Amino acid sequence: MVSMLKFEIKDREGLGRLGKLETKHGRITTPALLPVINPNQMLFTPKEMKEKFGTEMVITNSYIIKKSENLREKALSEGVHKLIDFEGPIMTDSGTFQSYVYGDIDVKPDEIITFQRDIGVDIGTALDVFTKPDISHAEAKEAIEETLRRVELSARLKGEMALACPVQGSVYPDLREYCASEYAKMGEKCDFFPIGGVVPLMEAYRYRDIAEIIIASKKGLDISKPVHLFGAGHPMLFAFAVLLGCDMFDSSSYVKFARDERMMFVDGTYNIADMTELPCSCPVCSKYKLEEIKKLGVKAREKVLAEHNLYVSFAEIRNVREAIRLGNLWELVERRVRAHPYLLDGFKVVKKYVSFLEEYEPISKKSAFFYTSGDSINRPIVYRYEKRLFERYRNPAKRVLIVFPEGNRPYGQTYRNEIEEISKVVDAHFVVSSIFGPVPIELGEMYPISQSVAISEENLDMNVKERMNELVKKYSHTFEYGLTLFWEGKETLDTLKEIGLDKTEDKEKRLNKEKEFDVKEVKEGEFDNHKESNHKGYNERYNKIEKYNKTDNKTERYNEIDIDRVRATADMQFGKGAGDVLLDGKVEFVKSATTHRIRNVIVDGEHVLSLRASDGLFTLKLAGARRLIKRFSKPKLRVIVDEDSAKYNMDGKNVFARFVKDADEMLRPGDEAIIVTENDEVVAIGKTLLNRREMFAFKNGIAVKVREGIKSKKCEDKDED
Repeated sequence: MVSMLKFEIKDREGLGRLGKLETKHGRITTPALLPVINPNQMLFTPKEMKEKFGTEMVITNSYIIKKSENLREKALSEGVHKLIDFEGPIMTDSGTFQSYVYGDIDVKPDEIITFQRDIGVDIGTALDVFTKPDISHAEAKEAIEETLRRVELSARLKGEMALACPVQGSVYPDLREYCASEYAKMGEKCDFFPIGGVVPLMEAYRYRDIAEIIIASKKGLDISKPVHLFGAGHPMLFAFAVLLGCDMFDSSSYVKFARDERMMFVDGTYNIADMTELPCSCPVCSKYKLEEIKKLGVKAREKVLAEHNLYVSFAEIRNVREAIRLGNLWELVERRVRAHPYLLDGFKVVKKYVSFLEEYEPISKKSAFFYTSGDSINRPIVYRYEKRLFERYRNPAKRVLIVFPEGNRPYGQTYRNEIEEISKVVDAHFVVSSIFGPVPIELGEMYPISQSVAISEENLDMNVKERMNELVKKYSHTFEYGLTLFWEGKETLDTLKEIGLDKTEDKEKRLNKEKEFDVKEVKEGEFDNHKESNHKGYNERYNKIEKYNKTDNKTERYNEIDIDRVRATADMQFGKGAGDVLLDGKVEFVKSATTHRIRNVIVDGEHVLSLRASDGLFTLKLAGARRLIKRFSKPKLRVIVDEDSAKYNMDGKNVFARFVKDADEMLRPGDEAIIVTENDEVVAIGKTLLNRREMFAFKNGIAVKVREGIKSKKCEDKDED
């Protein structure tokens, strides 16, 4: 039987998801924190938690309830919601953790799942086999097989209850992924995925293992369903775990630490005996002075400290959710992981899986990219830029490359005077050696280049500087420049004049001078590649394009940098060759009267593109979409829908995931997508909210937010200025 659980992504960053989870007893926002409720001893009732902390969902232990005759009878007769007096969604654990702590427990897998179903919980958990960190690979594999057998049994008994299927596998990533992928094969039998067996790792500060476990699990799981990190109740871990794809957490730590007279903060846990002041402004810390808390009776002090711990924990969950909304979760995580060296060590794992994370990273964000440390260059957006630069970008057929140092954004304005001076002497191409890698001057306004903030170049981490230099070298050799010079001001300009690389000279003379200069003058860090340019075709294509500039209805010739920028950005965004297809004909630009930046691109009288001011990327128009599908074969740039969906999409209605038949595997969240029928007929254009894997996995929710259908009223882009 299918449960009532439904999950939908509303916003995202990294593998982190801001979502809505629909249950029989209401909707909750994820990431979410579920306080652990012990029905035998409640410091706060769930109702109090909802009023004080905004608690939307709680977790309690079905094994404890079943073991107590009074609790068991009341739960069976009145339901678990009446038992703990909570109207919202309730999840129950099965007793697995008790078996880890105390040894064998006297309950069978079928008994505990039936009991959870009969007391009316929203999400019940299968009785899995806890895999300790110190067991062998073979022992962990055997435990997984038993857990899978139990889950199959539980799925037959769950009824309408959502079934939580714990991912086990000890510290072995391959086994975690195996267990997760086996659950994915079970389809609708599994509704919810806790990652289990991590408490001993957290107690030992083995955050590197935890990171490996989470990522391995995410790679195998059905990604349309929520992921819960069992036993991870400390706020210092929330941001990092969410970034890796965890949607929910449970916490009994708020009580355990309070009993030990410890206070939880986002940077660690502190014993009140070691503290002099309260470095917090939560309601508890605003009401009491530390000395007043120390003077309270044992029970009163425990409750006050637990209250503080809950305030801090829920505040951090809200912090994480807001970071996803604002697009700065990566920055938040980079701050949080510096709370402890082992947590930072865990964060270093991200670099290893950056290509996997890139598949889920939005194409651009609301906020700027903040360089906060050398770890910032390991983010997926940096990896994506580098990958697309070397796979999609086509440089102009110029043999001299001038490399400017990192500078203020936009680079084109910062180095405008230098470009003009150099261009009088030599026909050169210009790039900036940035933290992202080499940035051709025509790409300087696209996300994340112009929408980034970094420290001065001399203060960059050494590994970042080395990477920047290596990528310039790779760029120079890949695109086969005859001469590459790092800009050092007047000295470089004088050198260019001295060797006389006059752009009016014929090709043979220039080549001879370049070779002569390479032999005599190249310094360490400069590059000497003499191959013929493999981009001859660019000049031929460029000369065929008729160039006009439309400003306030006045037509005039404009600088070739405009056409270069549109072509290069289109290639980076849509694929190599897209710029040629989109600009094939008489080109006109509509520019802002105030900023003089391009707003719309008109080709042969058709509006093909609009340039977004917020991220320097293009919004695709229907005329542009039709051009692109003629150039690129199916499914490139497309989301293919069935006939029923197409009828609605052409009227401007959104594409829902369940109607997607296929999609380009290179589409990323936030990408421009062309919605087509199975016969490759264009019906609409829009922005993807999911990638291809997610479109196939989700059975509900929007896959593409349609902006314009072929039959809908023509809409204006909201962000073109």
